[in-house]
Amino acid sequence: MRNLLNSTSAIVLAGGIAFAGAAHAACDGTYGGVLNIAGPLPLVTLDHMMITQEPTAPRNAVYEQLVALDANLAPQPALATEWQVSDDGLTWTFTLREGVQFHNGKTLDAEDVVASWERYSEVGSRRFELADVDRVEAVDALTVAVHLSQPYGALLESISAMSGAWAIMPADIARELGTDRADRAEQVIGTGPYMVKEIVPEIRTTLERFDGYTRHEGEASYNAGPRCAYFDEVNFVHIADPSTRVSALLTGEVDLAIQVPGDEADRLIAAENTQVIPTSPGARVYFKFNVAGGVFADYPLLRDAVRAGLDTEELMWGFGPSDYWRVNNTPRFQEPQWPWIDQSHHFPNDMELAQQLVEESGYQGEEIRFLVVPGGATGWEKAPAMDQYLRDLGLNVRMENLDSATFGTVRRDLDAWELKGAGGGSLVGLRYLDSSGVDRNGDPWPNLPDGWYDVLDRAINGEDQDARALAAQEFYELQAEFNNEIWTGDIFVIMGANSNLRNISENDSTASFWNIWREE
Repeated sequence: MRNLLNSTSAIVLAGGIAFAGAAHAACDGTYGGVLNIAGPLPLVTLDHMMITQEPTAPRNAVYEQLVALDANLAPQPALATEWQVSDDGLTWTFTLREGVQFHNGKTLDAEDVVASWERYSEVGSRRFELADVDRVEAVDALTVAVHLSQPYGALLESISAMSGAWAIMPADIARELGTDRADRAEQVIGTGPYMVKEIVPEIRTTLERFDGYTRHEGEASYNAGPRCAYFDEVNFVHIADPSTRVSALLTGEVDLAIQVPGDEADRLIAAENTQVIPTSPGARVYFKFNVAGGVFADYPLLRDAVRAGLDTEELMWGFGPSDYWRVNNTPRFQEPQWPWIDQSHHFPNDMELAQQLVEESGYQGEEIRFLVVPGGATGWEKAPAMDQYLRDLGLNVRMENLDSATFGTVRRDLDAWELKGAGGGSLVGLRYLDSSGVDRNGDPWPNLPDGWYDVLDRAINGEDQDARALAAQEFYELQAEFNNEIWTGDIFVIMGANSNLRNISENDSTASFWNIWREE
């Protein structure tokens, strides 16, 4: 067996910016009070397994996982204190921490991990990342074995995902829930620093400090290390309109406002009682070509034409002042051993070349339906500039501004669009790349470059880290050849906060509130 607890990992760079973790591991801040947080997304459920959208911080305050990502994106002990992998790479053995209490008073043991896995394998929204897990076994009360059908080198990264997570809950609750969603307070039981007090779906969720919480060792860093629950209660309220959210902060109605638009940040900077914290990683923003049919499938050179003259910096200005975003044309993998390769595989910004390629493509003026949705990274902020650019190229564009529910439905109909705004977390999980060659319905895109799945297999399942890094570089090249996406950059998540809040991490886009305290 090989012990991987102390495996060396390189510092991960985000466009040249190294992540730094929050300190104060001794929990020596000020205790007490209530923290009110306003966010743009309604908190419908705290079921950590089934949800990848909505605020992640409340779920990560309630539930914990076997391992957690630190600020260098390296997995660190959480509910597991150490782990080993067999020489054939097919069995990972985790040792659990002793004396960990659930919110209902039960003591954590291996059977809870097994039952949580059994439920996750049925309902987990990211369970495809763990498709190679054959079974999870309770070896003894504090030892869990994860048996794989084939080696999967990125296992730790997948089980430390912060959304749609393999969260650990009591065995009886996991089995009672089965495939039903955990929506009631008595069903949402974890081992985290806060426990559920009240859930008013889509309006307010109230958490209270869990006095039986056992803190992790080490330093607080991103989602890893000790979590200090300074506040007696934490309230999450839903305020969809960004201007209203900012006004609530300015008037003291809330203490922390999540996802403040760049053009609203100046109001907070000018005020005496607020502070602005741009955090990274944030959200990646890009455009997606429909390569299953329509003009971009019929005229592949048209994809090159669109890319050739695109001024990505001009597009990113739609997200406000340049302090709150960066241009980045390359997707990045959530893998701590690899740096974020800030390298672009695209044409230089050449409008003359772009127009020449349009002529050479064979395009006959067919309509191009361009889908966008307001808010977030999916396109509206950069859509007007993109729409005008496409028109300048001589393309027949019809931009459709859809609400999020309609957008989610229409994008699955590959006969209904040719181009769409897209977005997601700045860090792309390795297993997620398996879906980069398929459409929203799970069908493979046609005409994938030769070697696509072979390269993915080597990047995801290889044991040698250097070989995996080389495979990742190969994948960049194949993705550029396929050219079904145009990556434009990253938006930093901007948080507005009352000026008396302390220890807010600038490297935590999930807006985690543990380790934050109020200093009057």
